[in-house]
Amino acid sequence: MPVNKENLALVRQSFASSSLGHKVQEVASGRKEGKAKKIDAWNITIVSGVIISLGLQSVIPGNPLVFTYLGLTLSVLEIILLIVQLKLNNEKESIVHKNTAHMYMGLRDKYRLLIADILNGTLSDRDAARQRNELQSEYQTISSLAPQTTDKDYDEAMQRLTLVKDQQNAWSDKQIDKLLPKELRLK
Repeated sequence: MPVNKENLALVRQSFASSSLGHKVQEVASGRKEGKAKKIDAWNITIVSGVIISLGLQSVIPGNPLVFTYLGLTLSVLEIILLIVQLKLNNEKESIVHKNTAHMYMGLRDKYRLLIADILNGTLSDRDAARQRNELQSEYQTISSLAPQTTDKDYDEAMQRLTLVKDQQNAWSDKQIDKLLPKELRLK
């Protein structure tokens, strides 16, 4: 059965978009996780400072006020940092980005299987179009529920995938082939 080139082209475009969606969400997850770890490190540092200042107050004779003020200042900083941590919610957002990346990854793999089936001629044009439309619907659902990312996340994802940014919102065959195993690339 000859390959329906138009259908294959649409599936390949969607495959590339889901591959990029996966990588962008993965990058965003890493960014949020990095911020969460920095805040955790600051929390540990400040709490350690509070504990050390309390310890010094109890072992140094005459209980100098400097340790009281130091402990009080560090305690206030810790409270402010905890409020910031709760407000930013980086850890939970990282998990949501990671889960979305996994959904895109699963979709990407389904597209890869569909490309293989189209190239092998194991699907009728009607079945291939039906599967393509179902996957497109799944892509739209994932995209509509995906958490917001930044331009930097997008740029980093493009760099990690070794893709060149263009202004056409279309993928070249060469770019798509970079994302596919050799067996599924256009000859």
